Amino acid sequence: MRNWSKVKVFFLLILAIGTLLHLLVNLLYFYLFQAHGIENYSSVLFLISLLFIIFSTFAFSRKILSPFKRAFGAVVILLLQFFLFILTFAPFVILDGMSEFLTPTFVQGDQKFGQTVEARFSDKYGIELGNAKVISHSSYWSIGEEFGYDLIISIKGDVSNSYAPEGSKFNLLQKNTDNTPFRFSNLQFICKNTMGSDLKISNDKITDLLCAEKEFPEDTLIAEKQVREDWTVSSVFFPSQGILWITETEW
Repeated sequence: MRNWSKVKVFFLLILAIGTLLHLLVNLLYFYLFQAHGIENYSSVLFLISLLFIIFSTFAFSRKILSPFKRAFGAVVILLLQFFLFILTFAPFVILDGMSEFLTPTFVQGDQKFGQTVEARFSDKYGIELGNAKVISHSSYWSIGEEFGYDLIISIKGDVSNSYAPEGSKFNLLQKNTDNTPFRFSNLQFICKNTMGSDLKISNDKITDLLCAEKEFPEDTLIAEKQVREDWTVSSVFFPSQGILWITETEW
């Protein structure tokens, strides 16, 4: 009876030490992976847990005299150790996934990216810009499932309904009574440093037009399509400046 009591104490001691060890290994792994971006060698830390599981299984089974009970005990302690490792590993995986999911992504586009955004607007919303244009800005942001695209181009000539999302027409912004949610919400990312955004508009003229704390010019035109209650695509044309801003927001 005394020997069996010692075996139980040893069993519980292995589980306690194993739980603490697995927790520390996971803490150290995710600290190195997240804080320092060390990916190549941080996984080696899991060998510590593996070696402890093997050692503790062998040490525990030696405490049992009966061959059958020894084999059964080894299987039990082995399965429990792996269960404890998974139990301590799972919360870190969940937290890491949530952190990656909620971390903002910002893409400052170049000419090639601008053409990609232009193709998106053409394929999804029937916006055709033609060749008489200069791409002045393109960008993308995402936070979780929310995202936004912006394309700003300089155009010579009058506005064309081909610049509008399919099924919509341009009209004066001042007379537009549609209560479209989040219509110009992308401005917080392309004009300000919201959530660490670095989506800067390089053209000072356009920056002053879009980002200044004042109303848009009286002749500003808008055509928009509401994809969903929280998802809009708007083409905003500034005739006096020859600037077309196409902004898509899913919020």
